[in-house]
Amino acid sequence: MYDERQITRSYSPAVSSKRAQTGRPAPKVPGATDFLYALLILRRKRPLHEDKLVRSFPLFIVAIMVCLTPAAARAQKLNGSPSRNDFGKVRVGKSVSFSFLLENPSGRSITVLSKSIRGKAFSFGNFPVPVKIGPKSSLSLPVIFTPTAGGETSGDVTIKSDAENSTLRLDLKGKGADEAGAQLAVSPASLSFGNVAVGSNSTLQATLTASNAAVTISSDTSTNSVFTILGVSLPVTVKAGQSLPVTIQFSPSASGTTSGKAQFTSNAVNSPTIEGLTGTGVAQKNRQLTISPPTLDFGNVSVGSSASLPATLTAPDAAVTISSDQASSEFAILGLKLPVTINAGQSLPITIQFTPSASGAAAGQAQFISNAEDSPTNEALSGTGVGTGSHSVSLSWDPGDGKAVGYNIYRSTTQSGSYEMINSALDSSADYTDSTVVSGTTYYYVATEVNDQGQESPYSNVAKAVIPR
Repeated sequence: MYDERQITRSYSPAVSSKRAQTGRPAPKVPGATDFLYALLILRRKRPLHEDKLVRSFPLFIVAIMVCLTPAAARAQKLNGSPSRNDFGKVRVGKSVSFSFLLENPSGRSITVLSKSIRGKAFSFGNFPVPVKIGPKSSLSLPVIFTPTAGGETSGDVTIKSDAENSTLRLDLKGKGADEAGAQLAVSPASLSFGNVAVGSNSTLQATLTASNAAVTISSDTSTNSVFTILGVSLPVTVKAGQSLPVTIQFSPSASGTTSGKAQFTSNAVNSPTIEGLTGTGVAQKNRQLTISPPTLDFGNVSVGSSASLPATLTAPDAAVTISSDQASSEFAILGLKLPVTINAGQSLPITIQFTPSASGAAAGQAQFISNAEDSPTNEALSGTGVGTGSHSVSLSWDPGDGKAVGYNIYRSTTQSGSYEMINSALDSSADYTDSTVVSGTTYYYVATEVNDQGQESPYSNVAKAVIPR
């Protein structure tokens, strides 16, 4: 049984030197907060049991805090990928660069506070500090190797940050070649593919150049399987002063940023020649094809002549292949060679042409068949054919009190039917010519005035026009 009259005793740091009723000092744990000393202490009537309870309960809480707090801190860590780099052989006085990836896998931002480099042959590229790396993000850290003498040299990079591992070191190694023999250089020294959808691929081009003497490339390798070297038939000899284009392909198999190297082994004194590679795989999204604008209105076009308007096809999230297209009578799709693939995030301009064969309004659509989930993609089309020497209707009206800022003109084919506005913008004059009439048709017209508040008056009286055949 508990003695309920003695259940509310509490402790605080200010009175920790006082003794409890047991005659012992109140327990105090180093680093504990006021919360621990404000715990209600249950006391049995037997002092021995009371002692055990008073000592063990606060310590259990402290043990939980000590165990959990470091685990949360360890989650925020800055990684370097790779942790070391060998620049290989580089001719004295020449430079080669390589980009490390500083990766933040945690859910909170990390700030890089400072950077330093050891080894006089090594230097930083453009990387201002301080700089913040967002949650689950990475930044490229460029390092340049410029040997000033022959022989092997080493160094390291030191990065200071507010991460749990506040100091990050990356090892550097390279060899200066002072021989005036054949050299093989690659340009640019590194390639960044940016974001590429998982399951698709992207290619970039680099150039290998021989200097001082002809260079024979005997083999090439990629240190990461997601990067592939294309278009080089080996062995191949590059004459002095000549260049050889090569294509590198990035085909991510998973989301996230990755890096690697393309290495070209040759008889050059600086062999192997190394190209730094980076790219980020992004999750495949819905495959869609959009068109902008969604509708095209060609307005009035003389019968027998043509008018063209542009539109844009876009694959917003994933690559889309268009296999076929078709357009309604009097409309045509120009300049589109099929099949064609639009890469994710890219657009393709197209042209639609309207060639009316008779007077009057025409409507139709342009349709694009693809492997998109929303295929087919449709563009609504409209236009009006106007015959040569065709009729027109001239309208005029009394401007009223003169306070109108403009007028709208409406037309119908029945006096009591639905009227549609035929002016494309507010008409500031008190007259209007309708050139879109069709022979043999009767039209009814009304006008309204609009004031400077945007308020529109009721319809005017109805004017009738009969168009002869």
